[in-house]
Amino acid sequence: MKIENDLDSLIENFFDEYYYFFSSFATLRGIHRYDYKLSTYDRNELNNFKNFISETLSSLKNYEEKNKNLKTHDSKTFKKFLENTFQFVDDGLYDNPQFFVFDAFIGIVSVALVQTKPISIRSRNFSERLSTLKYVNDYIRTYVVNITELERKAILREIDYLEQFINQFSTYLLTKSDTDKKENLKLEKTNAIESLNELRKLIKSIKAGSDVKLKGILDFQNLDNNFVDLKRFLEDNLISISENLIKKAREIKIANPYKETIKEVISQREQYNEVAIKDILNSIESLIRTFLPYEKIEFEKKVFIDSSEFPDILSSLIGYTIPSGEFDTKRNVLFIVRNEENYYSLLYQIISNLFLGKPFINFYRVSIKSKKKYFLNQLLYNGLPVYLRRIIFDDIKGNLGRQFELVYYYEEYITILKAYIQNEIYFRNWNMLSVENFVNEDKILLDKEKFIEDFVYDMGRSFLAVQGLNAIFDLKREKRVKSNEFIAKLLQNMHYPFSTIRQLIK
Repeated sequence: MKIENDLDSLIENFFDEYYYFFSSFATLRGIHRYDYKLSTYDRNELNNFKNFISETLSSLKNYEEKNKNLKTHDSKTFKKFLENTFQFVDDGLYDNPQFFVFDAFIGIVSVALVQTKPISIRSRNFSERLSTLKYVNDYIRTYVVNITELERKAILREIDYLEQFINQFSTYLLTKSDTDKKENLKLEKTNAIESLNELRKLIKSIKAGSDVKLKGILDFQNLDNNFVDLKRFLEDNLISISENLIKKAREIKIANPYKETIKEVISQREQYNEVAIKDILNSIESLIRTFLPYEKIEFEKKVFIDSSEFPDILSSLIGYTIPSGEFDTKRNVLFIVRNEENYYSLLYQIISNLFLGKPFINFYRVSIKSKKKYFLNQLLYNGLPVYLRRIIFDDIKGNLGRQFELVYYYEEYITILKAYIQNEIYFRNWNMLSVENFVNEDKILLDKEKFIEDFVYDMGRSFLAVQGLNAIFDLKREKRVKSNEFIAKLLQNMHYPFSTIRQLIK
């Protein structure tokens, strides 16, 4: 027992320090002891953190040498995580302004939207995080020398979204009787808006460059040794999806140019309120219930509706459970949507992000009380929803109509196109000019400017999803396991890299 405790202590001690630095992401995990601050990327403090990582690696090596016959999957995974983190804090932050702005955005939004916490605590944490927003400017001055023009434009929009959210949520809190220290909230809101104005000027002043700095972020999230160059796989996917998309458009309106039909279907908008959204959720859940993992997970859907565009940038939060505590098993999932939305796009979002993949992984993680709770295979986390919607699509499309099929193919095309570009950046060092030229030549995209903006916000998630999708397909071909059992085994082992999962699935 003492041997296991030695490893447990190493992991617990490391992640306590880790979440101090990456506190915005800790909130998403349900770890709230650092909700009083945004993530810390001060260079001097990170140098101390690097020393701490080196010491932890040395202690782990000693542990493994003493217990050669007891080498565990946990110790191997922990070692890889330590190495990835060291590399990321060493050079992965440079020329990555999007990372810092998105981190601040997620940090402020997440403490505001923890539905299971009382308003008094949420308001206090919201004010506290606003008070540390000013440090983002210092981080960008420290780490960022160049920025591409496309990134600059997208980040300035992201700052606008963040300002809008701060104003809206502050106004909401000031109407609540149990909001903590209202005068302090007003002050911190004013200071935060001033910091954002300074941040705008700073982003505009950074020297223009052409290189896209994605590699550090992607390597940080990969627990396996290497990514696979998926150029051929992605090309084949783009061809087959675009052919299906054009075919479906012509089925809907045979005389129309396919692009006009796509635009007509996708541009239709309807008004939604919380009651209407919940009715749609219930109907979709009953439709796909048989495809969900056999360990049924019931959860309450928390709907957050906004009239503005900023919910688009929160796509990474859709379907995420933000528990009130690390071991809190209250099963509620946040669903963020605009009050005016395309019906078929809404169905796609619900199926992809709310019912498939991420919610189940998050629930499994919340309920795990061992050291495994700290690990997460990001390839599996991002790839499983894509895998699940692909295997159920043929069975559900007949119930949802040809317009849904069209939107499905269009949204899948966008995901694969982002992954294709990110694959080229990772393996062939495409710069932003290469990206812009490639996008301009595309024959499917309706709004190329919005695609580029979304591509910047994506920060490699589509690449991780396709890497995970490919690994899941390979594993399924290799293992003769029934579909639901296979999915359940993936969920049970989602804390390990695929090389380890392959050994554990019999």
